[in-house]
Amino acid sequence: MQRIHLGMTLVMMLLFPAMSVLQPLFAAPDVDGTPADNKAAILLFAQEAYNRGNASVVNTLYDVNYEGQLPSSNPTGVRNREELYGLISEYQQAFSNFNATVDLLVAENDWVSSRITLRGVFNRGDYYGIPPTGEPVEIALHTFHRFNAQGRIIEEYVEWDNLAFSIQLGLLELEDAEAAG
Repeated sequence: MQRIHLGMTLVMMLLFPAMSVLQPLFAAPDVDGTPADNKAAILLFAQEAYNRGNASVVNTLYDVNYEGQLPSSNPTGVRNREELYGLISEYQQAFSNFNATVDLLVAENDWVSSRITLRGVFNRGDYYGIPPTGEPVEIALHTFHRFNAQGRIIEEYVEWDNLAFSIQLGLLELEDAEAAG
């Protein structure tokens, strides 16, 4: 992909010399990690944080200036590295057999898009004040991760179906959800 980008830039500069001043607008970001490295970091995060319960991997893979846009059961969401660490710990404390499957990874430049399915049984303890139901839960996360030049995650945007998660947690009955939606 990089060779195509550079080749197209050269063609544009030769054919349209006046456009050469625009070249910086089309340049790839200065990132040391490759898209393959960035995808590997997401795989490592899923394996360590979710499947092994090693929330400390957040300190390795996420930049200290990380900013997250993660909806969660926490009313304020998850905005920084410490809150992300706390959310992973909450999962481990509330759900047994907690694991993640990486369903899809797509990377370009400093961005990785992922679809990760989380599964567990809500039987260990409260989850943000919600008592355990003993029922299995499954939720798909759709995330855009941005990496900095040091190969650490600096920014994330996460979406999931909060309505489906609320039903699985026992907060809503299916009839309530159908009436609301």
